[in-house]
Amino acid sequence: MSNDISLRDATVDDVPAIVAIYNHYVRKSLATLAEDTVTPAQMQQRVEMVSAAKLPFLVAVDRIQNDIAGFAYASPYFDRSGYDPTLECSIYLHPAHCSKGIGRQLLSSLISALIKTTTKTQVVAKMSILPEQSPEALPTCRLHASIGFRQVGRLDSVGFKLGKWVDVVMFQLDLGALRK
Repeated sequence: MSNDISLRDATVDDVPAIVAIYNHYVRKSLATLAEDTVTPAQMQQRVEMVSAAKLPFLVAVDRIQNDIAGFAYASPYFDRSGYDPTLECSIYLHPAHCSKGIGRQLLSSLISALIKTTTKTQVVAKMSILPEQSPEALPTCRLHASIGFRQVGRLDSVGFKLGKWVDVVMFQLDLGALRK
């Protein structure tokens, strides 16, 4: 990872940059199955919700360009109380900052924070993938696997975006085992 990148907790001032990164993926990618862009107010609400839940919402800052290179956060996996031990993680990088090791630093730091600051036992990550693709073909799947996530399932043709049917691959990380 470059010394030109630092990580810190997201602030309200970061919301416009976070929105720009996320909306790029909404408009042009299968990385999220969302089709409606988010407003700054909606993203600010998400940042505040994550913070209120005492969960990490991290940004990677390019110190040379003084801009946000990416972000990662954990949120409740599902709103039913039986899922309380489980979180979902999300990570997005500015397209100009992909394949530079920033994703690894963000995701590793997010997992470390979860181990230290929560009692949660599981983290789930969902990745959209074309039906003919192998998870090994997607950088995000390789990243999650390299951090210790394991693939636990694949949902076939559960999404449709940009004129294409989309599968969803599920990855899971056992935080409880990492604490031992």
